[in-house]
Amino acid sequence: RILRFMRFIPNIRKMVSGIGRAFKASVFVLVALVIYNVLLAILSTYLFRDEAPEMFGNPAISLYSIFQVFTLEGWNDIPATIIANSNGSAWKPVLTRIFFFIVVLSGGIFGMSIMNAIFVDEMVMDNNAGLENKVDELNKKVDALMDELKKK
Repeated sequence: RILRFMRFIPNIRKMVSGIGRAFKASVFVLVALVIYNVLLAILSTYLFRDEAPEMFGNPAISLYSIFQVFTLEGWNDIPATIIANSNGSAWKPVLTRIFFFIVVLSGGIFGMSIMNAIFVDEMVMDNNAGLENKVDELNKKVDALMDELKKK
């Protein structure tokens, strides 16, 4: 039933083709973000497994915790838990804050923003193609008029 309903959505074919192009264009950035997430998960498991085993006890749990930081969903609770469970070392809270600051900036803000920008750019590519064709036609007409004026 839902497929029959979708036939009535205007320009559904353009939307579907735009989504397909967007996924194709976003694959490289998505793979890079997944690799970056895995590397950070392994590193954070090594760094924080003693202070927060419920978040960084093994790489699989760390993968989810780092993804949570990437999406900025409750990310501030994670370093707060690590700092609260630190065993009195003076450098651990500072390094924890620096580590998560870098992760939020590089993965959460820059990485996800780049992914979103590429996806949206590819989605609206159909709109740009029509406008580019019109601009090309206008340029040809202007060139033809300029040629006629030069001849006179």
